[in-house]
Amino acid sequence: MEQQIRDFTLSEDKYTLVGNSAKMQEALKIATKVAKTNSTVFIRGESGTGKEIMAKMIHNMSSRREHLMISINCAAIPDTLVESELFGYEEGAFTGAKKNGSIGKFELADKSTIFLDEIGDMPLQVQTKLLRVLQEAKVERIGGKKPIPIDIRVICATNKNIEKMVEEGTFREDLYYRLNIIPIELPPLRKRKEDIIPLVEYYIAYYNQKLSKNISGISQECKKALLGYRWTGNIRELKNIIEYLANIVECGEIGISDLPEHIAFQTNQSYADRSLDTIMQEYEKKVLTKLLPKNATTEEKEEVANSLKISRATLYRKLKKYGLY
Repeated sequence: MEQQIRDFTLSEDKYTLVGNSAKMQEALKIATKVAKTNSTVFIRGESGTGKEIMAKMIHNMSSRREHLMISINCAAIPDTLVESELFGYEEGAFTGAKKNGSIGKFELADKSTIFLDEIGDMPLQVQTKLLRVLQEAKVERIGGKKPIPIDIRVICATNKNIEKMVEEGTFREDLYYRLNIIPIELPPLRKRKEDIIPLVEYYIAYYNQKLSKNISGISQECKKALLGYRWTGNIRELKNIIEYLANIVECGEIGISDLPEHIAFQTNQSYADRSLDTIMQEYEKKVLTKLLPKNATTEEKEEVANSLKISRATLYRKLKKYGLY
């Protein structure tokens, strides 16, 4: 299957979004167009859909790419510290303030891009100050006496229903309109299933290189199981699964017996057109692969045979059958 891959390199990191689906191509098209501007971008999507990767791609295509993009997760900072983290503070501004004060993230992002992840978790009182900073292009530290001019590009992201939060009064309506200038929607993986296999192939190639493996691909049964899985964790979950497989499979093709049980044996799709005997054999191979370390000694094999309550001869026969010798 032909893949559409967007690759951008920043320092030693690679930021990649893979997708042939119409929704993904639309998102990539918008990102490419707006990267050269300074307009605020609002990225929407479920957790794990690649919102931060999209933000880094936009920054790296912009004229600000020579400066480090500053990222802050609004959900990861206690409410009492969000304002000081974002806008900084002067010495003596509050109990425990550092001598000489502290520069905030917005000042650090001067001439660059600031990425405000999980913007929906920003406290209301901080939203008010953020709106003023965006309108005036100036920031004032806590305890400060004069505003500091800043030149920044803002990209924000959320997995929440901001419109509903506006209706409920938990997110400022004026701030919402100030942020929602260039909206980009990243679809969940379950709504762009045509991208699942290209993503799997991309990450197999990635981990082959990173882990010095020689995995050739995935079986048809494995493809059915992956396509039938819901992927609630989206691309992040898929990437983690492929990293797991790249660690346990030495070479050759990934089979359904290599998949984690919650994908291989809890997805009805994975049983389609397969006999019970085939399913049981695959599960048996999976159990033996888990119990026996690579290059297991005779003593280790005997221990496994005893734990499974089978003879050593039976164990050796099964190992030969599944190519695990």
